[in-house]
Amino acid sequence: MTLVAVAAGKGAPGVTTTALALAAVWPRPAVLAECDPAGGDIVFALRRDDGAALAGDRGIVSLATALRVPGTGTDVLAHTQVVDGGLPLLVGVSSPAHANALSGSWRAIGAALAACEADVFADCGRLGANTVADDVLDACDRLLLVCRATPATVAHTRSILELIRARHPRLPLSLVVIGDADAPTQVAAALRGLGELDVLGPLAFDPDAAAGLAGRWTRRLDRSPLVVSARHLARAVDARLPHHRDVSPAAAAPQAAPLSEVG
Repeated sequence: MTLVAVAAGKGAPGVTTTALALAAVWPRPAVLAECDPAGGDIVFALRRDDGAALAGDRGIVSLATALRVPGTGTDVLAHTQVVDGGLPLLVGVSSPAHANALSGSWRAIGAALAACEADVFADCGRLGANTVADDVLDACDRLLLVCRATPATVAHTRSILELIRARHPRLPLSLVVIGDADAPTQVAAALRGLGELDVLGPLAFDPDAAAGLAGRWTRRLDRSPLVVSARHLARAVDARLPHHRDVSPAAAAPQAAPLSEVG
């Protein structure tokens, strides 16, 4: 299907929350993949749908191991763990050293995620001098660069935009602005002079709902500013994606309950 990378400049403000919220409300089956080269932390925040702790070695690491076997097709979904709420998750690496140890595998990982039968949101964390995430970005259909309407974050976003355009000049890119209703306009104005920018949002700054995403889905969470704004954002992102092939009726089914109530 499609691979959407979610990342940010220094500080990675709200990247994991944005990727998790979008995957949860996505109109088609979706997978959240932790591709943060600094190491993922969802393994500590979420639980499996049966209440058990997530396995740290099942996800990106097990996928990379399977991809080392030449000539074998790899089912990405076979390496996911379904978290409480119904979302399939690929648990990421534990540290930057672990990410670097897989340096020869990231291109194959990116290609496998792009070929997954479900849409994939790759949480790439903070982009910068480390080039580990570049192979994932090379395979993605669109990059969502997360930004808040603060002077520091806008400055870091300006720098990372220039870096991404140098490294990935053909990569379709959108800015996702976290904040109030005026935040996208403020960020667009602050970044004037960088050429044409596709600015989306706002995604509500809602710490309580962000914390709630790490637990069971409730009707209160379903009505939260974060989830309501994530639905609007999901529609805008989906409209910008290339749909390479028709979606079958089975693939078009909503996420498993209770996330099916959100779509």
